[in-house]
Amino acid sequence: MDAKALEKLYKEIVETAQNVNTKASEALAKKIEANHQRKLRYHHVHSTNYKVGITKSNELEDFLTSSDLNPEEALMAKEKQNEHKDRLEAALETLKPIDFIIFTTYQESGFYPNHQNWKELSETLLTKGIQMSDKTVKKHFVKIFTHLQSLVK
Repeated sequence: MDAKALEKLYKEIVETAQNVNTKASEALAKKIEANHQRKLRYHHVHSTNYKVGITKSNELEDFLTSSDLNPEEALMAKEKQNEHKDRLEAALETLKPIDFIIFTTYQESGFYPNHQNWKELSETLLTKGIQMSDKTVKKHFVKIFTHLQSLVK
């Protein structure tokens, strides 16, 4: 409902209040409430408050918004995720073969930034035919990681 329509409804309410026509003012109040409820449904806002009568209502909680994204936001989030994935794949293709093996082994071994056991990673790389010390593996990985970060952003 736009501002002009709201202003028109407000003027009608003021006119009916001056005429003391209670039935007409109740009908307008119901119309405004119905429009308000329609807007809330459109924006996925749910309330635990409910009307008991014309003047009474039970307010159990404040408004609770739905955490679900609307279809447009969900599509935009999916496109952004796919774009990020494509950039990461393109960045991985620019790596040297040894760096790519180090990076994939790091991922396959289940390492994460706070868990950096370079000696264990160098032993895993030894089974794949790459002989490097743990310090060399760390230097390679830091170089790979900064390179990928610069390409993905």
